[in-house]
Amino acid sequence: MVSAQLHDRLVVVLVAGLLVIVAILAFVYPLARPVQAQNVREFSLTAQPANITVSAGVVWNAWTYNGTVPGPTLRVRVGDLVRIHFTNNLDLRHSIHVHSRPDVYVYV
Repeated sequence: MVSAQLHDRLVVVLVAGLLVIVAILAFVYPLARPVQAQNVREFSLTAQPANITVSAGVVWNAWTYNGTVPGPTLRVRVGDLVRIHFTNNLDLRHSIHVHSRPDVYVYV
């Protein structure tokens, strides 16, 4: 059986270790800044099937966004609040993936 003194030391070491881990995570992944939008930009994306002619006589059954492959480019400025209204007209589950610069926060 572990002595009470050794038990207390283990608890202190474990708590200290957890605090170090939390401090590292807070440094690496800072808390999200509140959004202070300059403009609100809204976009509508619809995932839908379409037959796209790739070349003469070659038709591709594609999943499209707003009828195009690739989907539209959404251009915004730093500080804009972006709302994307996504409609899935496919017979499968579907999602979108947002890319941004590393210093821009993305809330999904």
